[in-house]
Amino acid sequence: MPLVAITTTAEYTGTNAEHPENGDDLDADEVRAVFQTALNRAHYARGGLWGQHLAAGRFGVSPGGTSTVFAVTIGAISSLCVRDSSGTWRPYYVAAETTLTLSNVEGAPASLSNSTWYYVYAYSDGTTTLKFLINTTAPDATGLWQSAGGDALRRYIGCFRTTSGGAPIPVRAVNGRYTYRISSITSAYSITSITSAQAFTDLSLASVVPPHARIAHLLIEAVNGDADAGDELTARVRTNGDTTSYDGITVPPAAVASTDNYARATLYTEIETDSSQVVEVEVSGSSTTLAVSVYARGFQE
Repeated sequence: MPLVAITTTAEYTGTNAEHPENGDDLDADEVRAVFQTALNRAHYARGGLWGQHLAAGRFGVSPGGTSTVFAVTIGAISSLCVRDSSGTWRPYYVAAETTLTLSNVEGAPASLSNSTWYYVYAYSDGTTTLKFLINTTAPDATGLWQSAGGDALRRYIGCFRTTSGGAPIPVRAVNGRYTYRISSITSAYSITSITSAQAFTDLSLASVVPPHARIAHLLIEAVNGDADAGDELTARVRTNGDTTSYDGITVPPAAVASTDNYARATLYTEIETDSSQVVEVEVSGSSTTLAVSVYARGFQE
């Protein structure tokens, strides 16, 4: 007797599953009805667990790495549900921290590329061990899967940027909140230094905020070396394209016109960028001796 597929619906209803009494004769439709509720619930469970990632969300890049020798760490995973290329779904469990190296980079390159964003994915190859991959393809609009060529098979885990020499920039992330390890980065990861007044001017953060993220963590330092009364210095930052308001700081004149006595202030801010990771910075005031520096502290996915 040929078997016929049962069409299921991804739903969990309050209806109780029913079964026949002993001795009942059932035809094919009645047999199908016996299993329908249970199979619908199984379909519902698969949809609810699709891409589920239960973990503390820890991700990091160790300091001191090079373009060929580096360590990317992924925290322990309680459960991560993915399917393999044959369509079979499996829940995976990883008890300890996993360390990825150059051998995990897609395409087996001799080294990491310079000034490039890299992304880490988890996937199933059909075995009982979860696999990890590093490549240069960003996640899709959901933020869960590789955007191209992944076919909802590669679950996004985290990302990192390389320096102009190809070395991964040290960073630590928990649940998508990334903090650069400033004490291991040359010049505290300076984005720009402004030494004269300017109207709101575009500042690209694409080198410190990945293409799929829109929240930048910035430290702005304003130094006013002008000792003349009333010569203040103001630094402001806003999302590119906005005109309503801004975040900023004002620094009064220096008490004495010397480096040791320069007046200064700092502002830590979390700001939304535009879709190209651009913000705007304004420097104003009558000070003629000034320096406004913008530093990257991290970003939020």
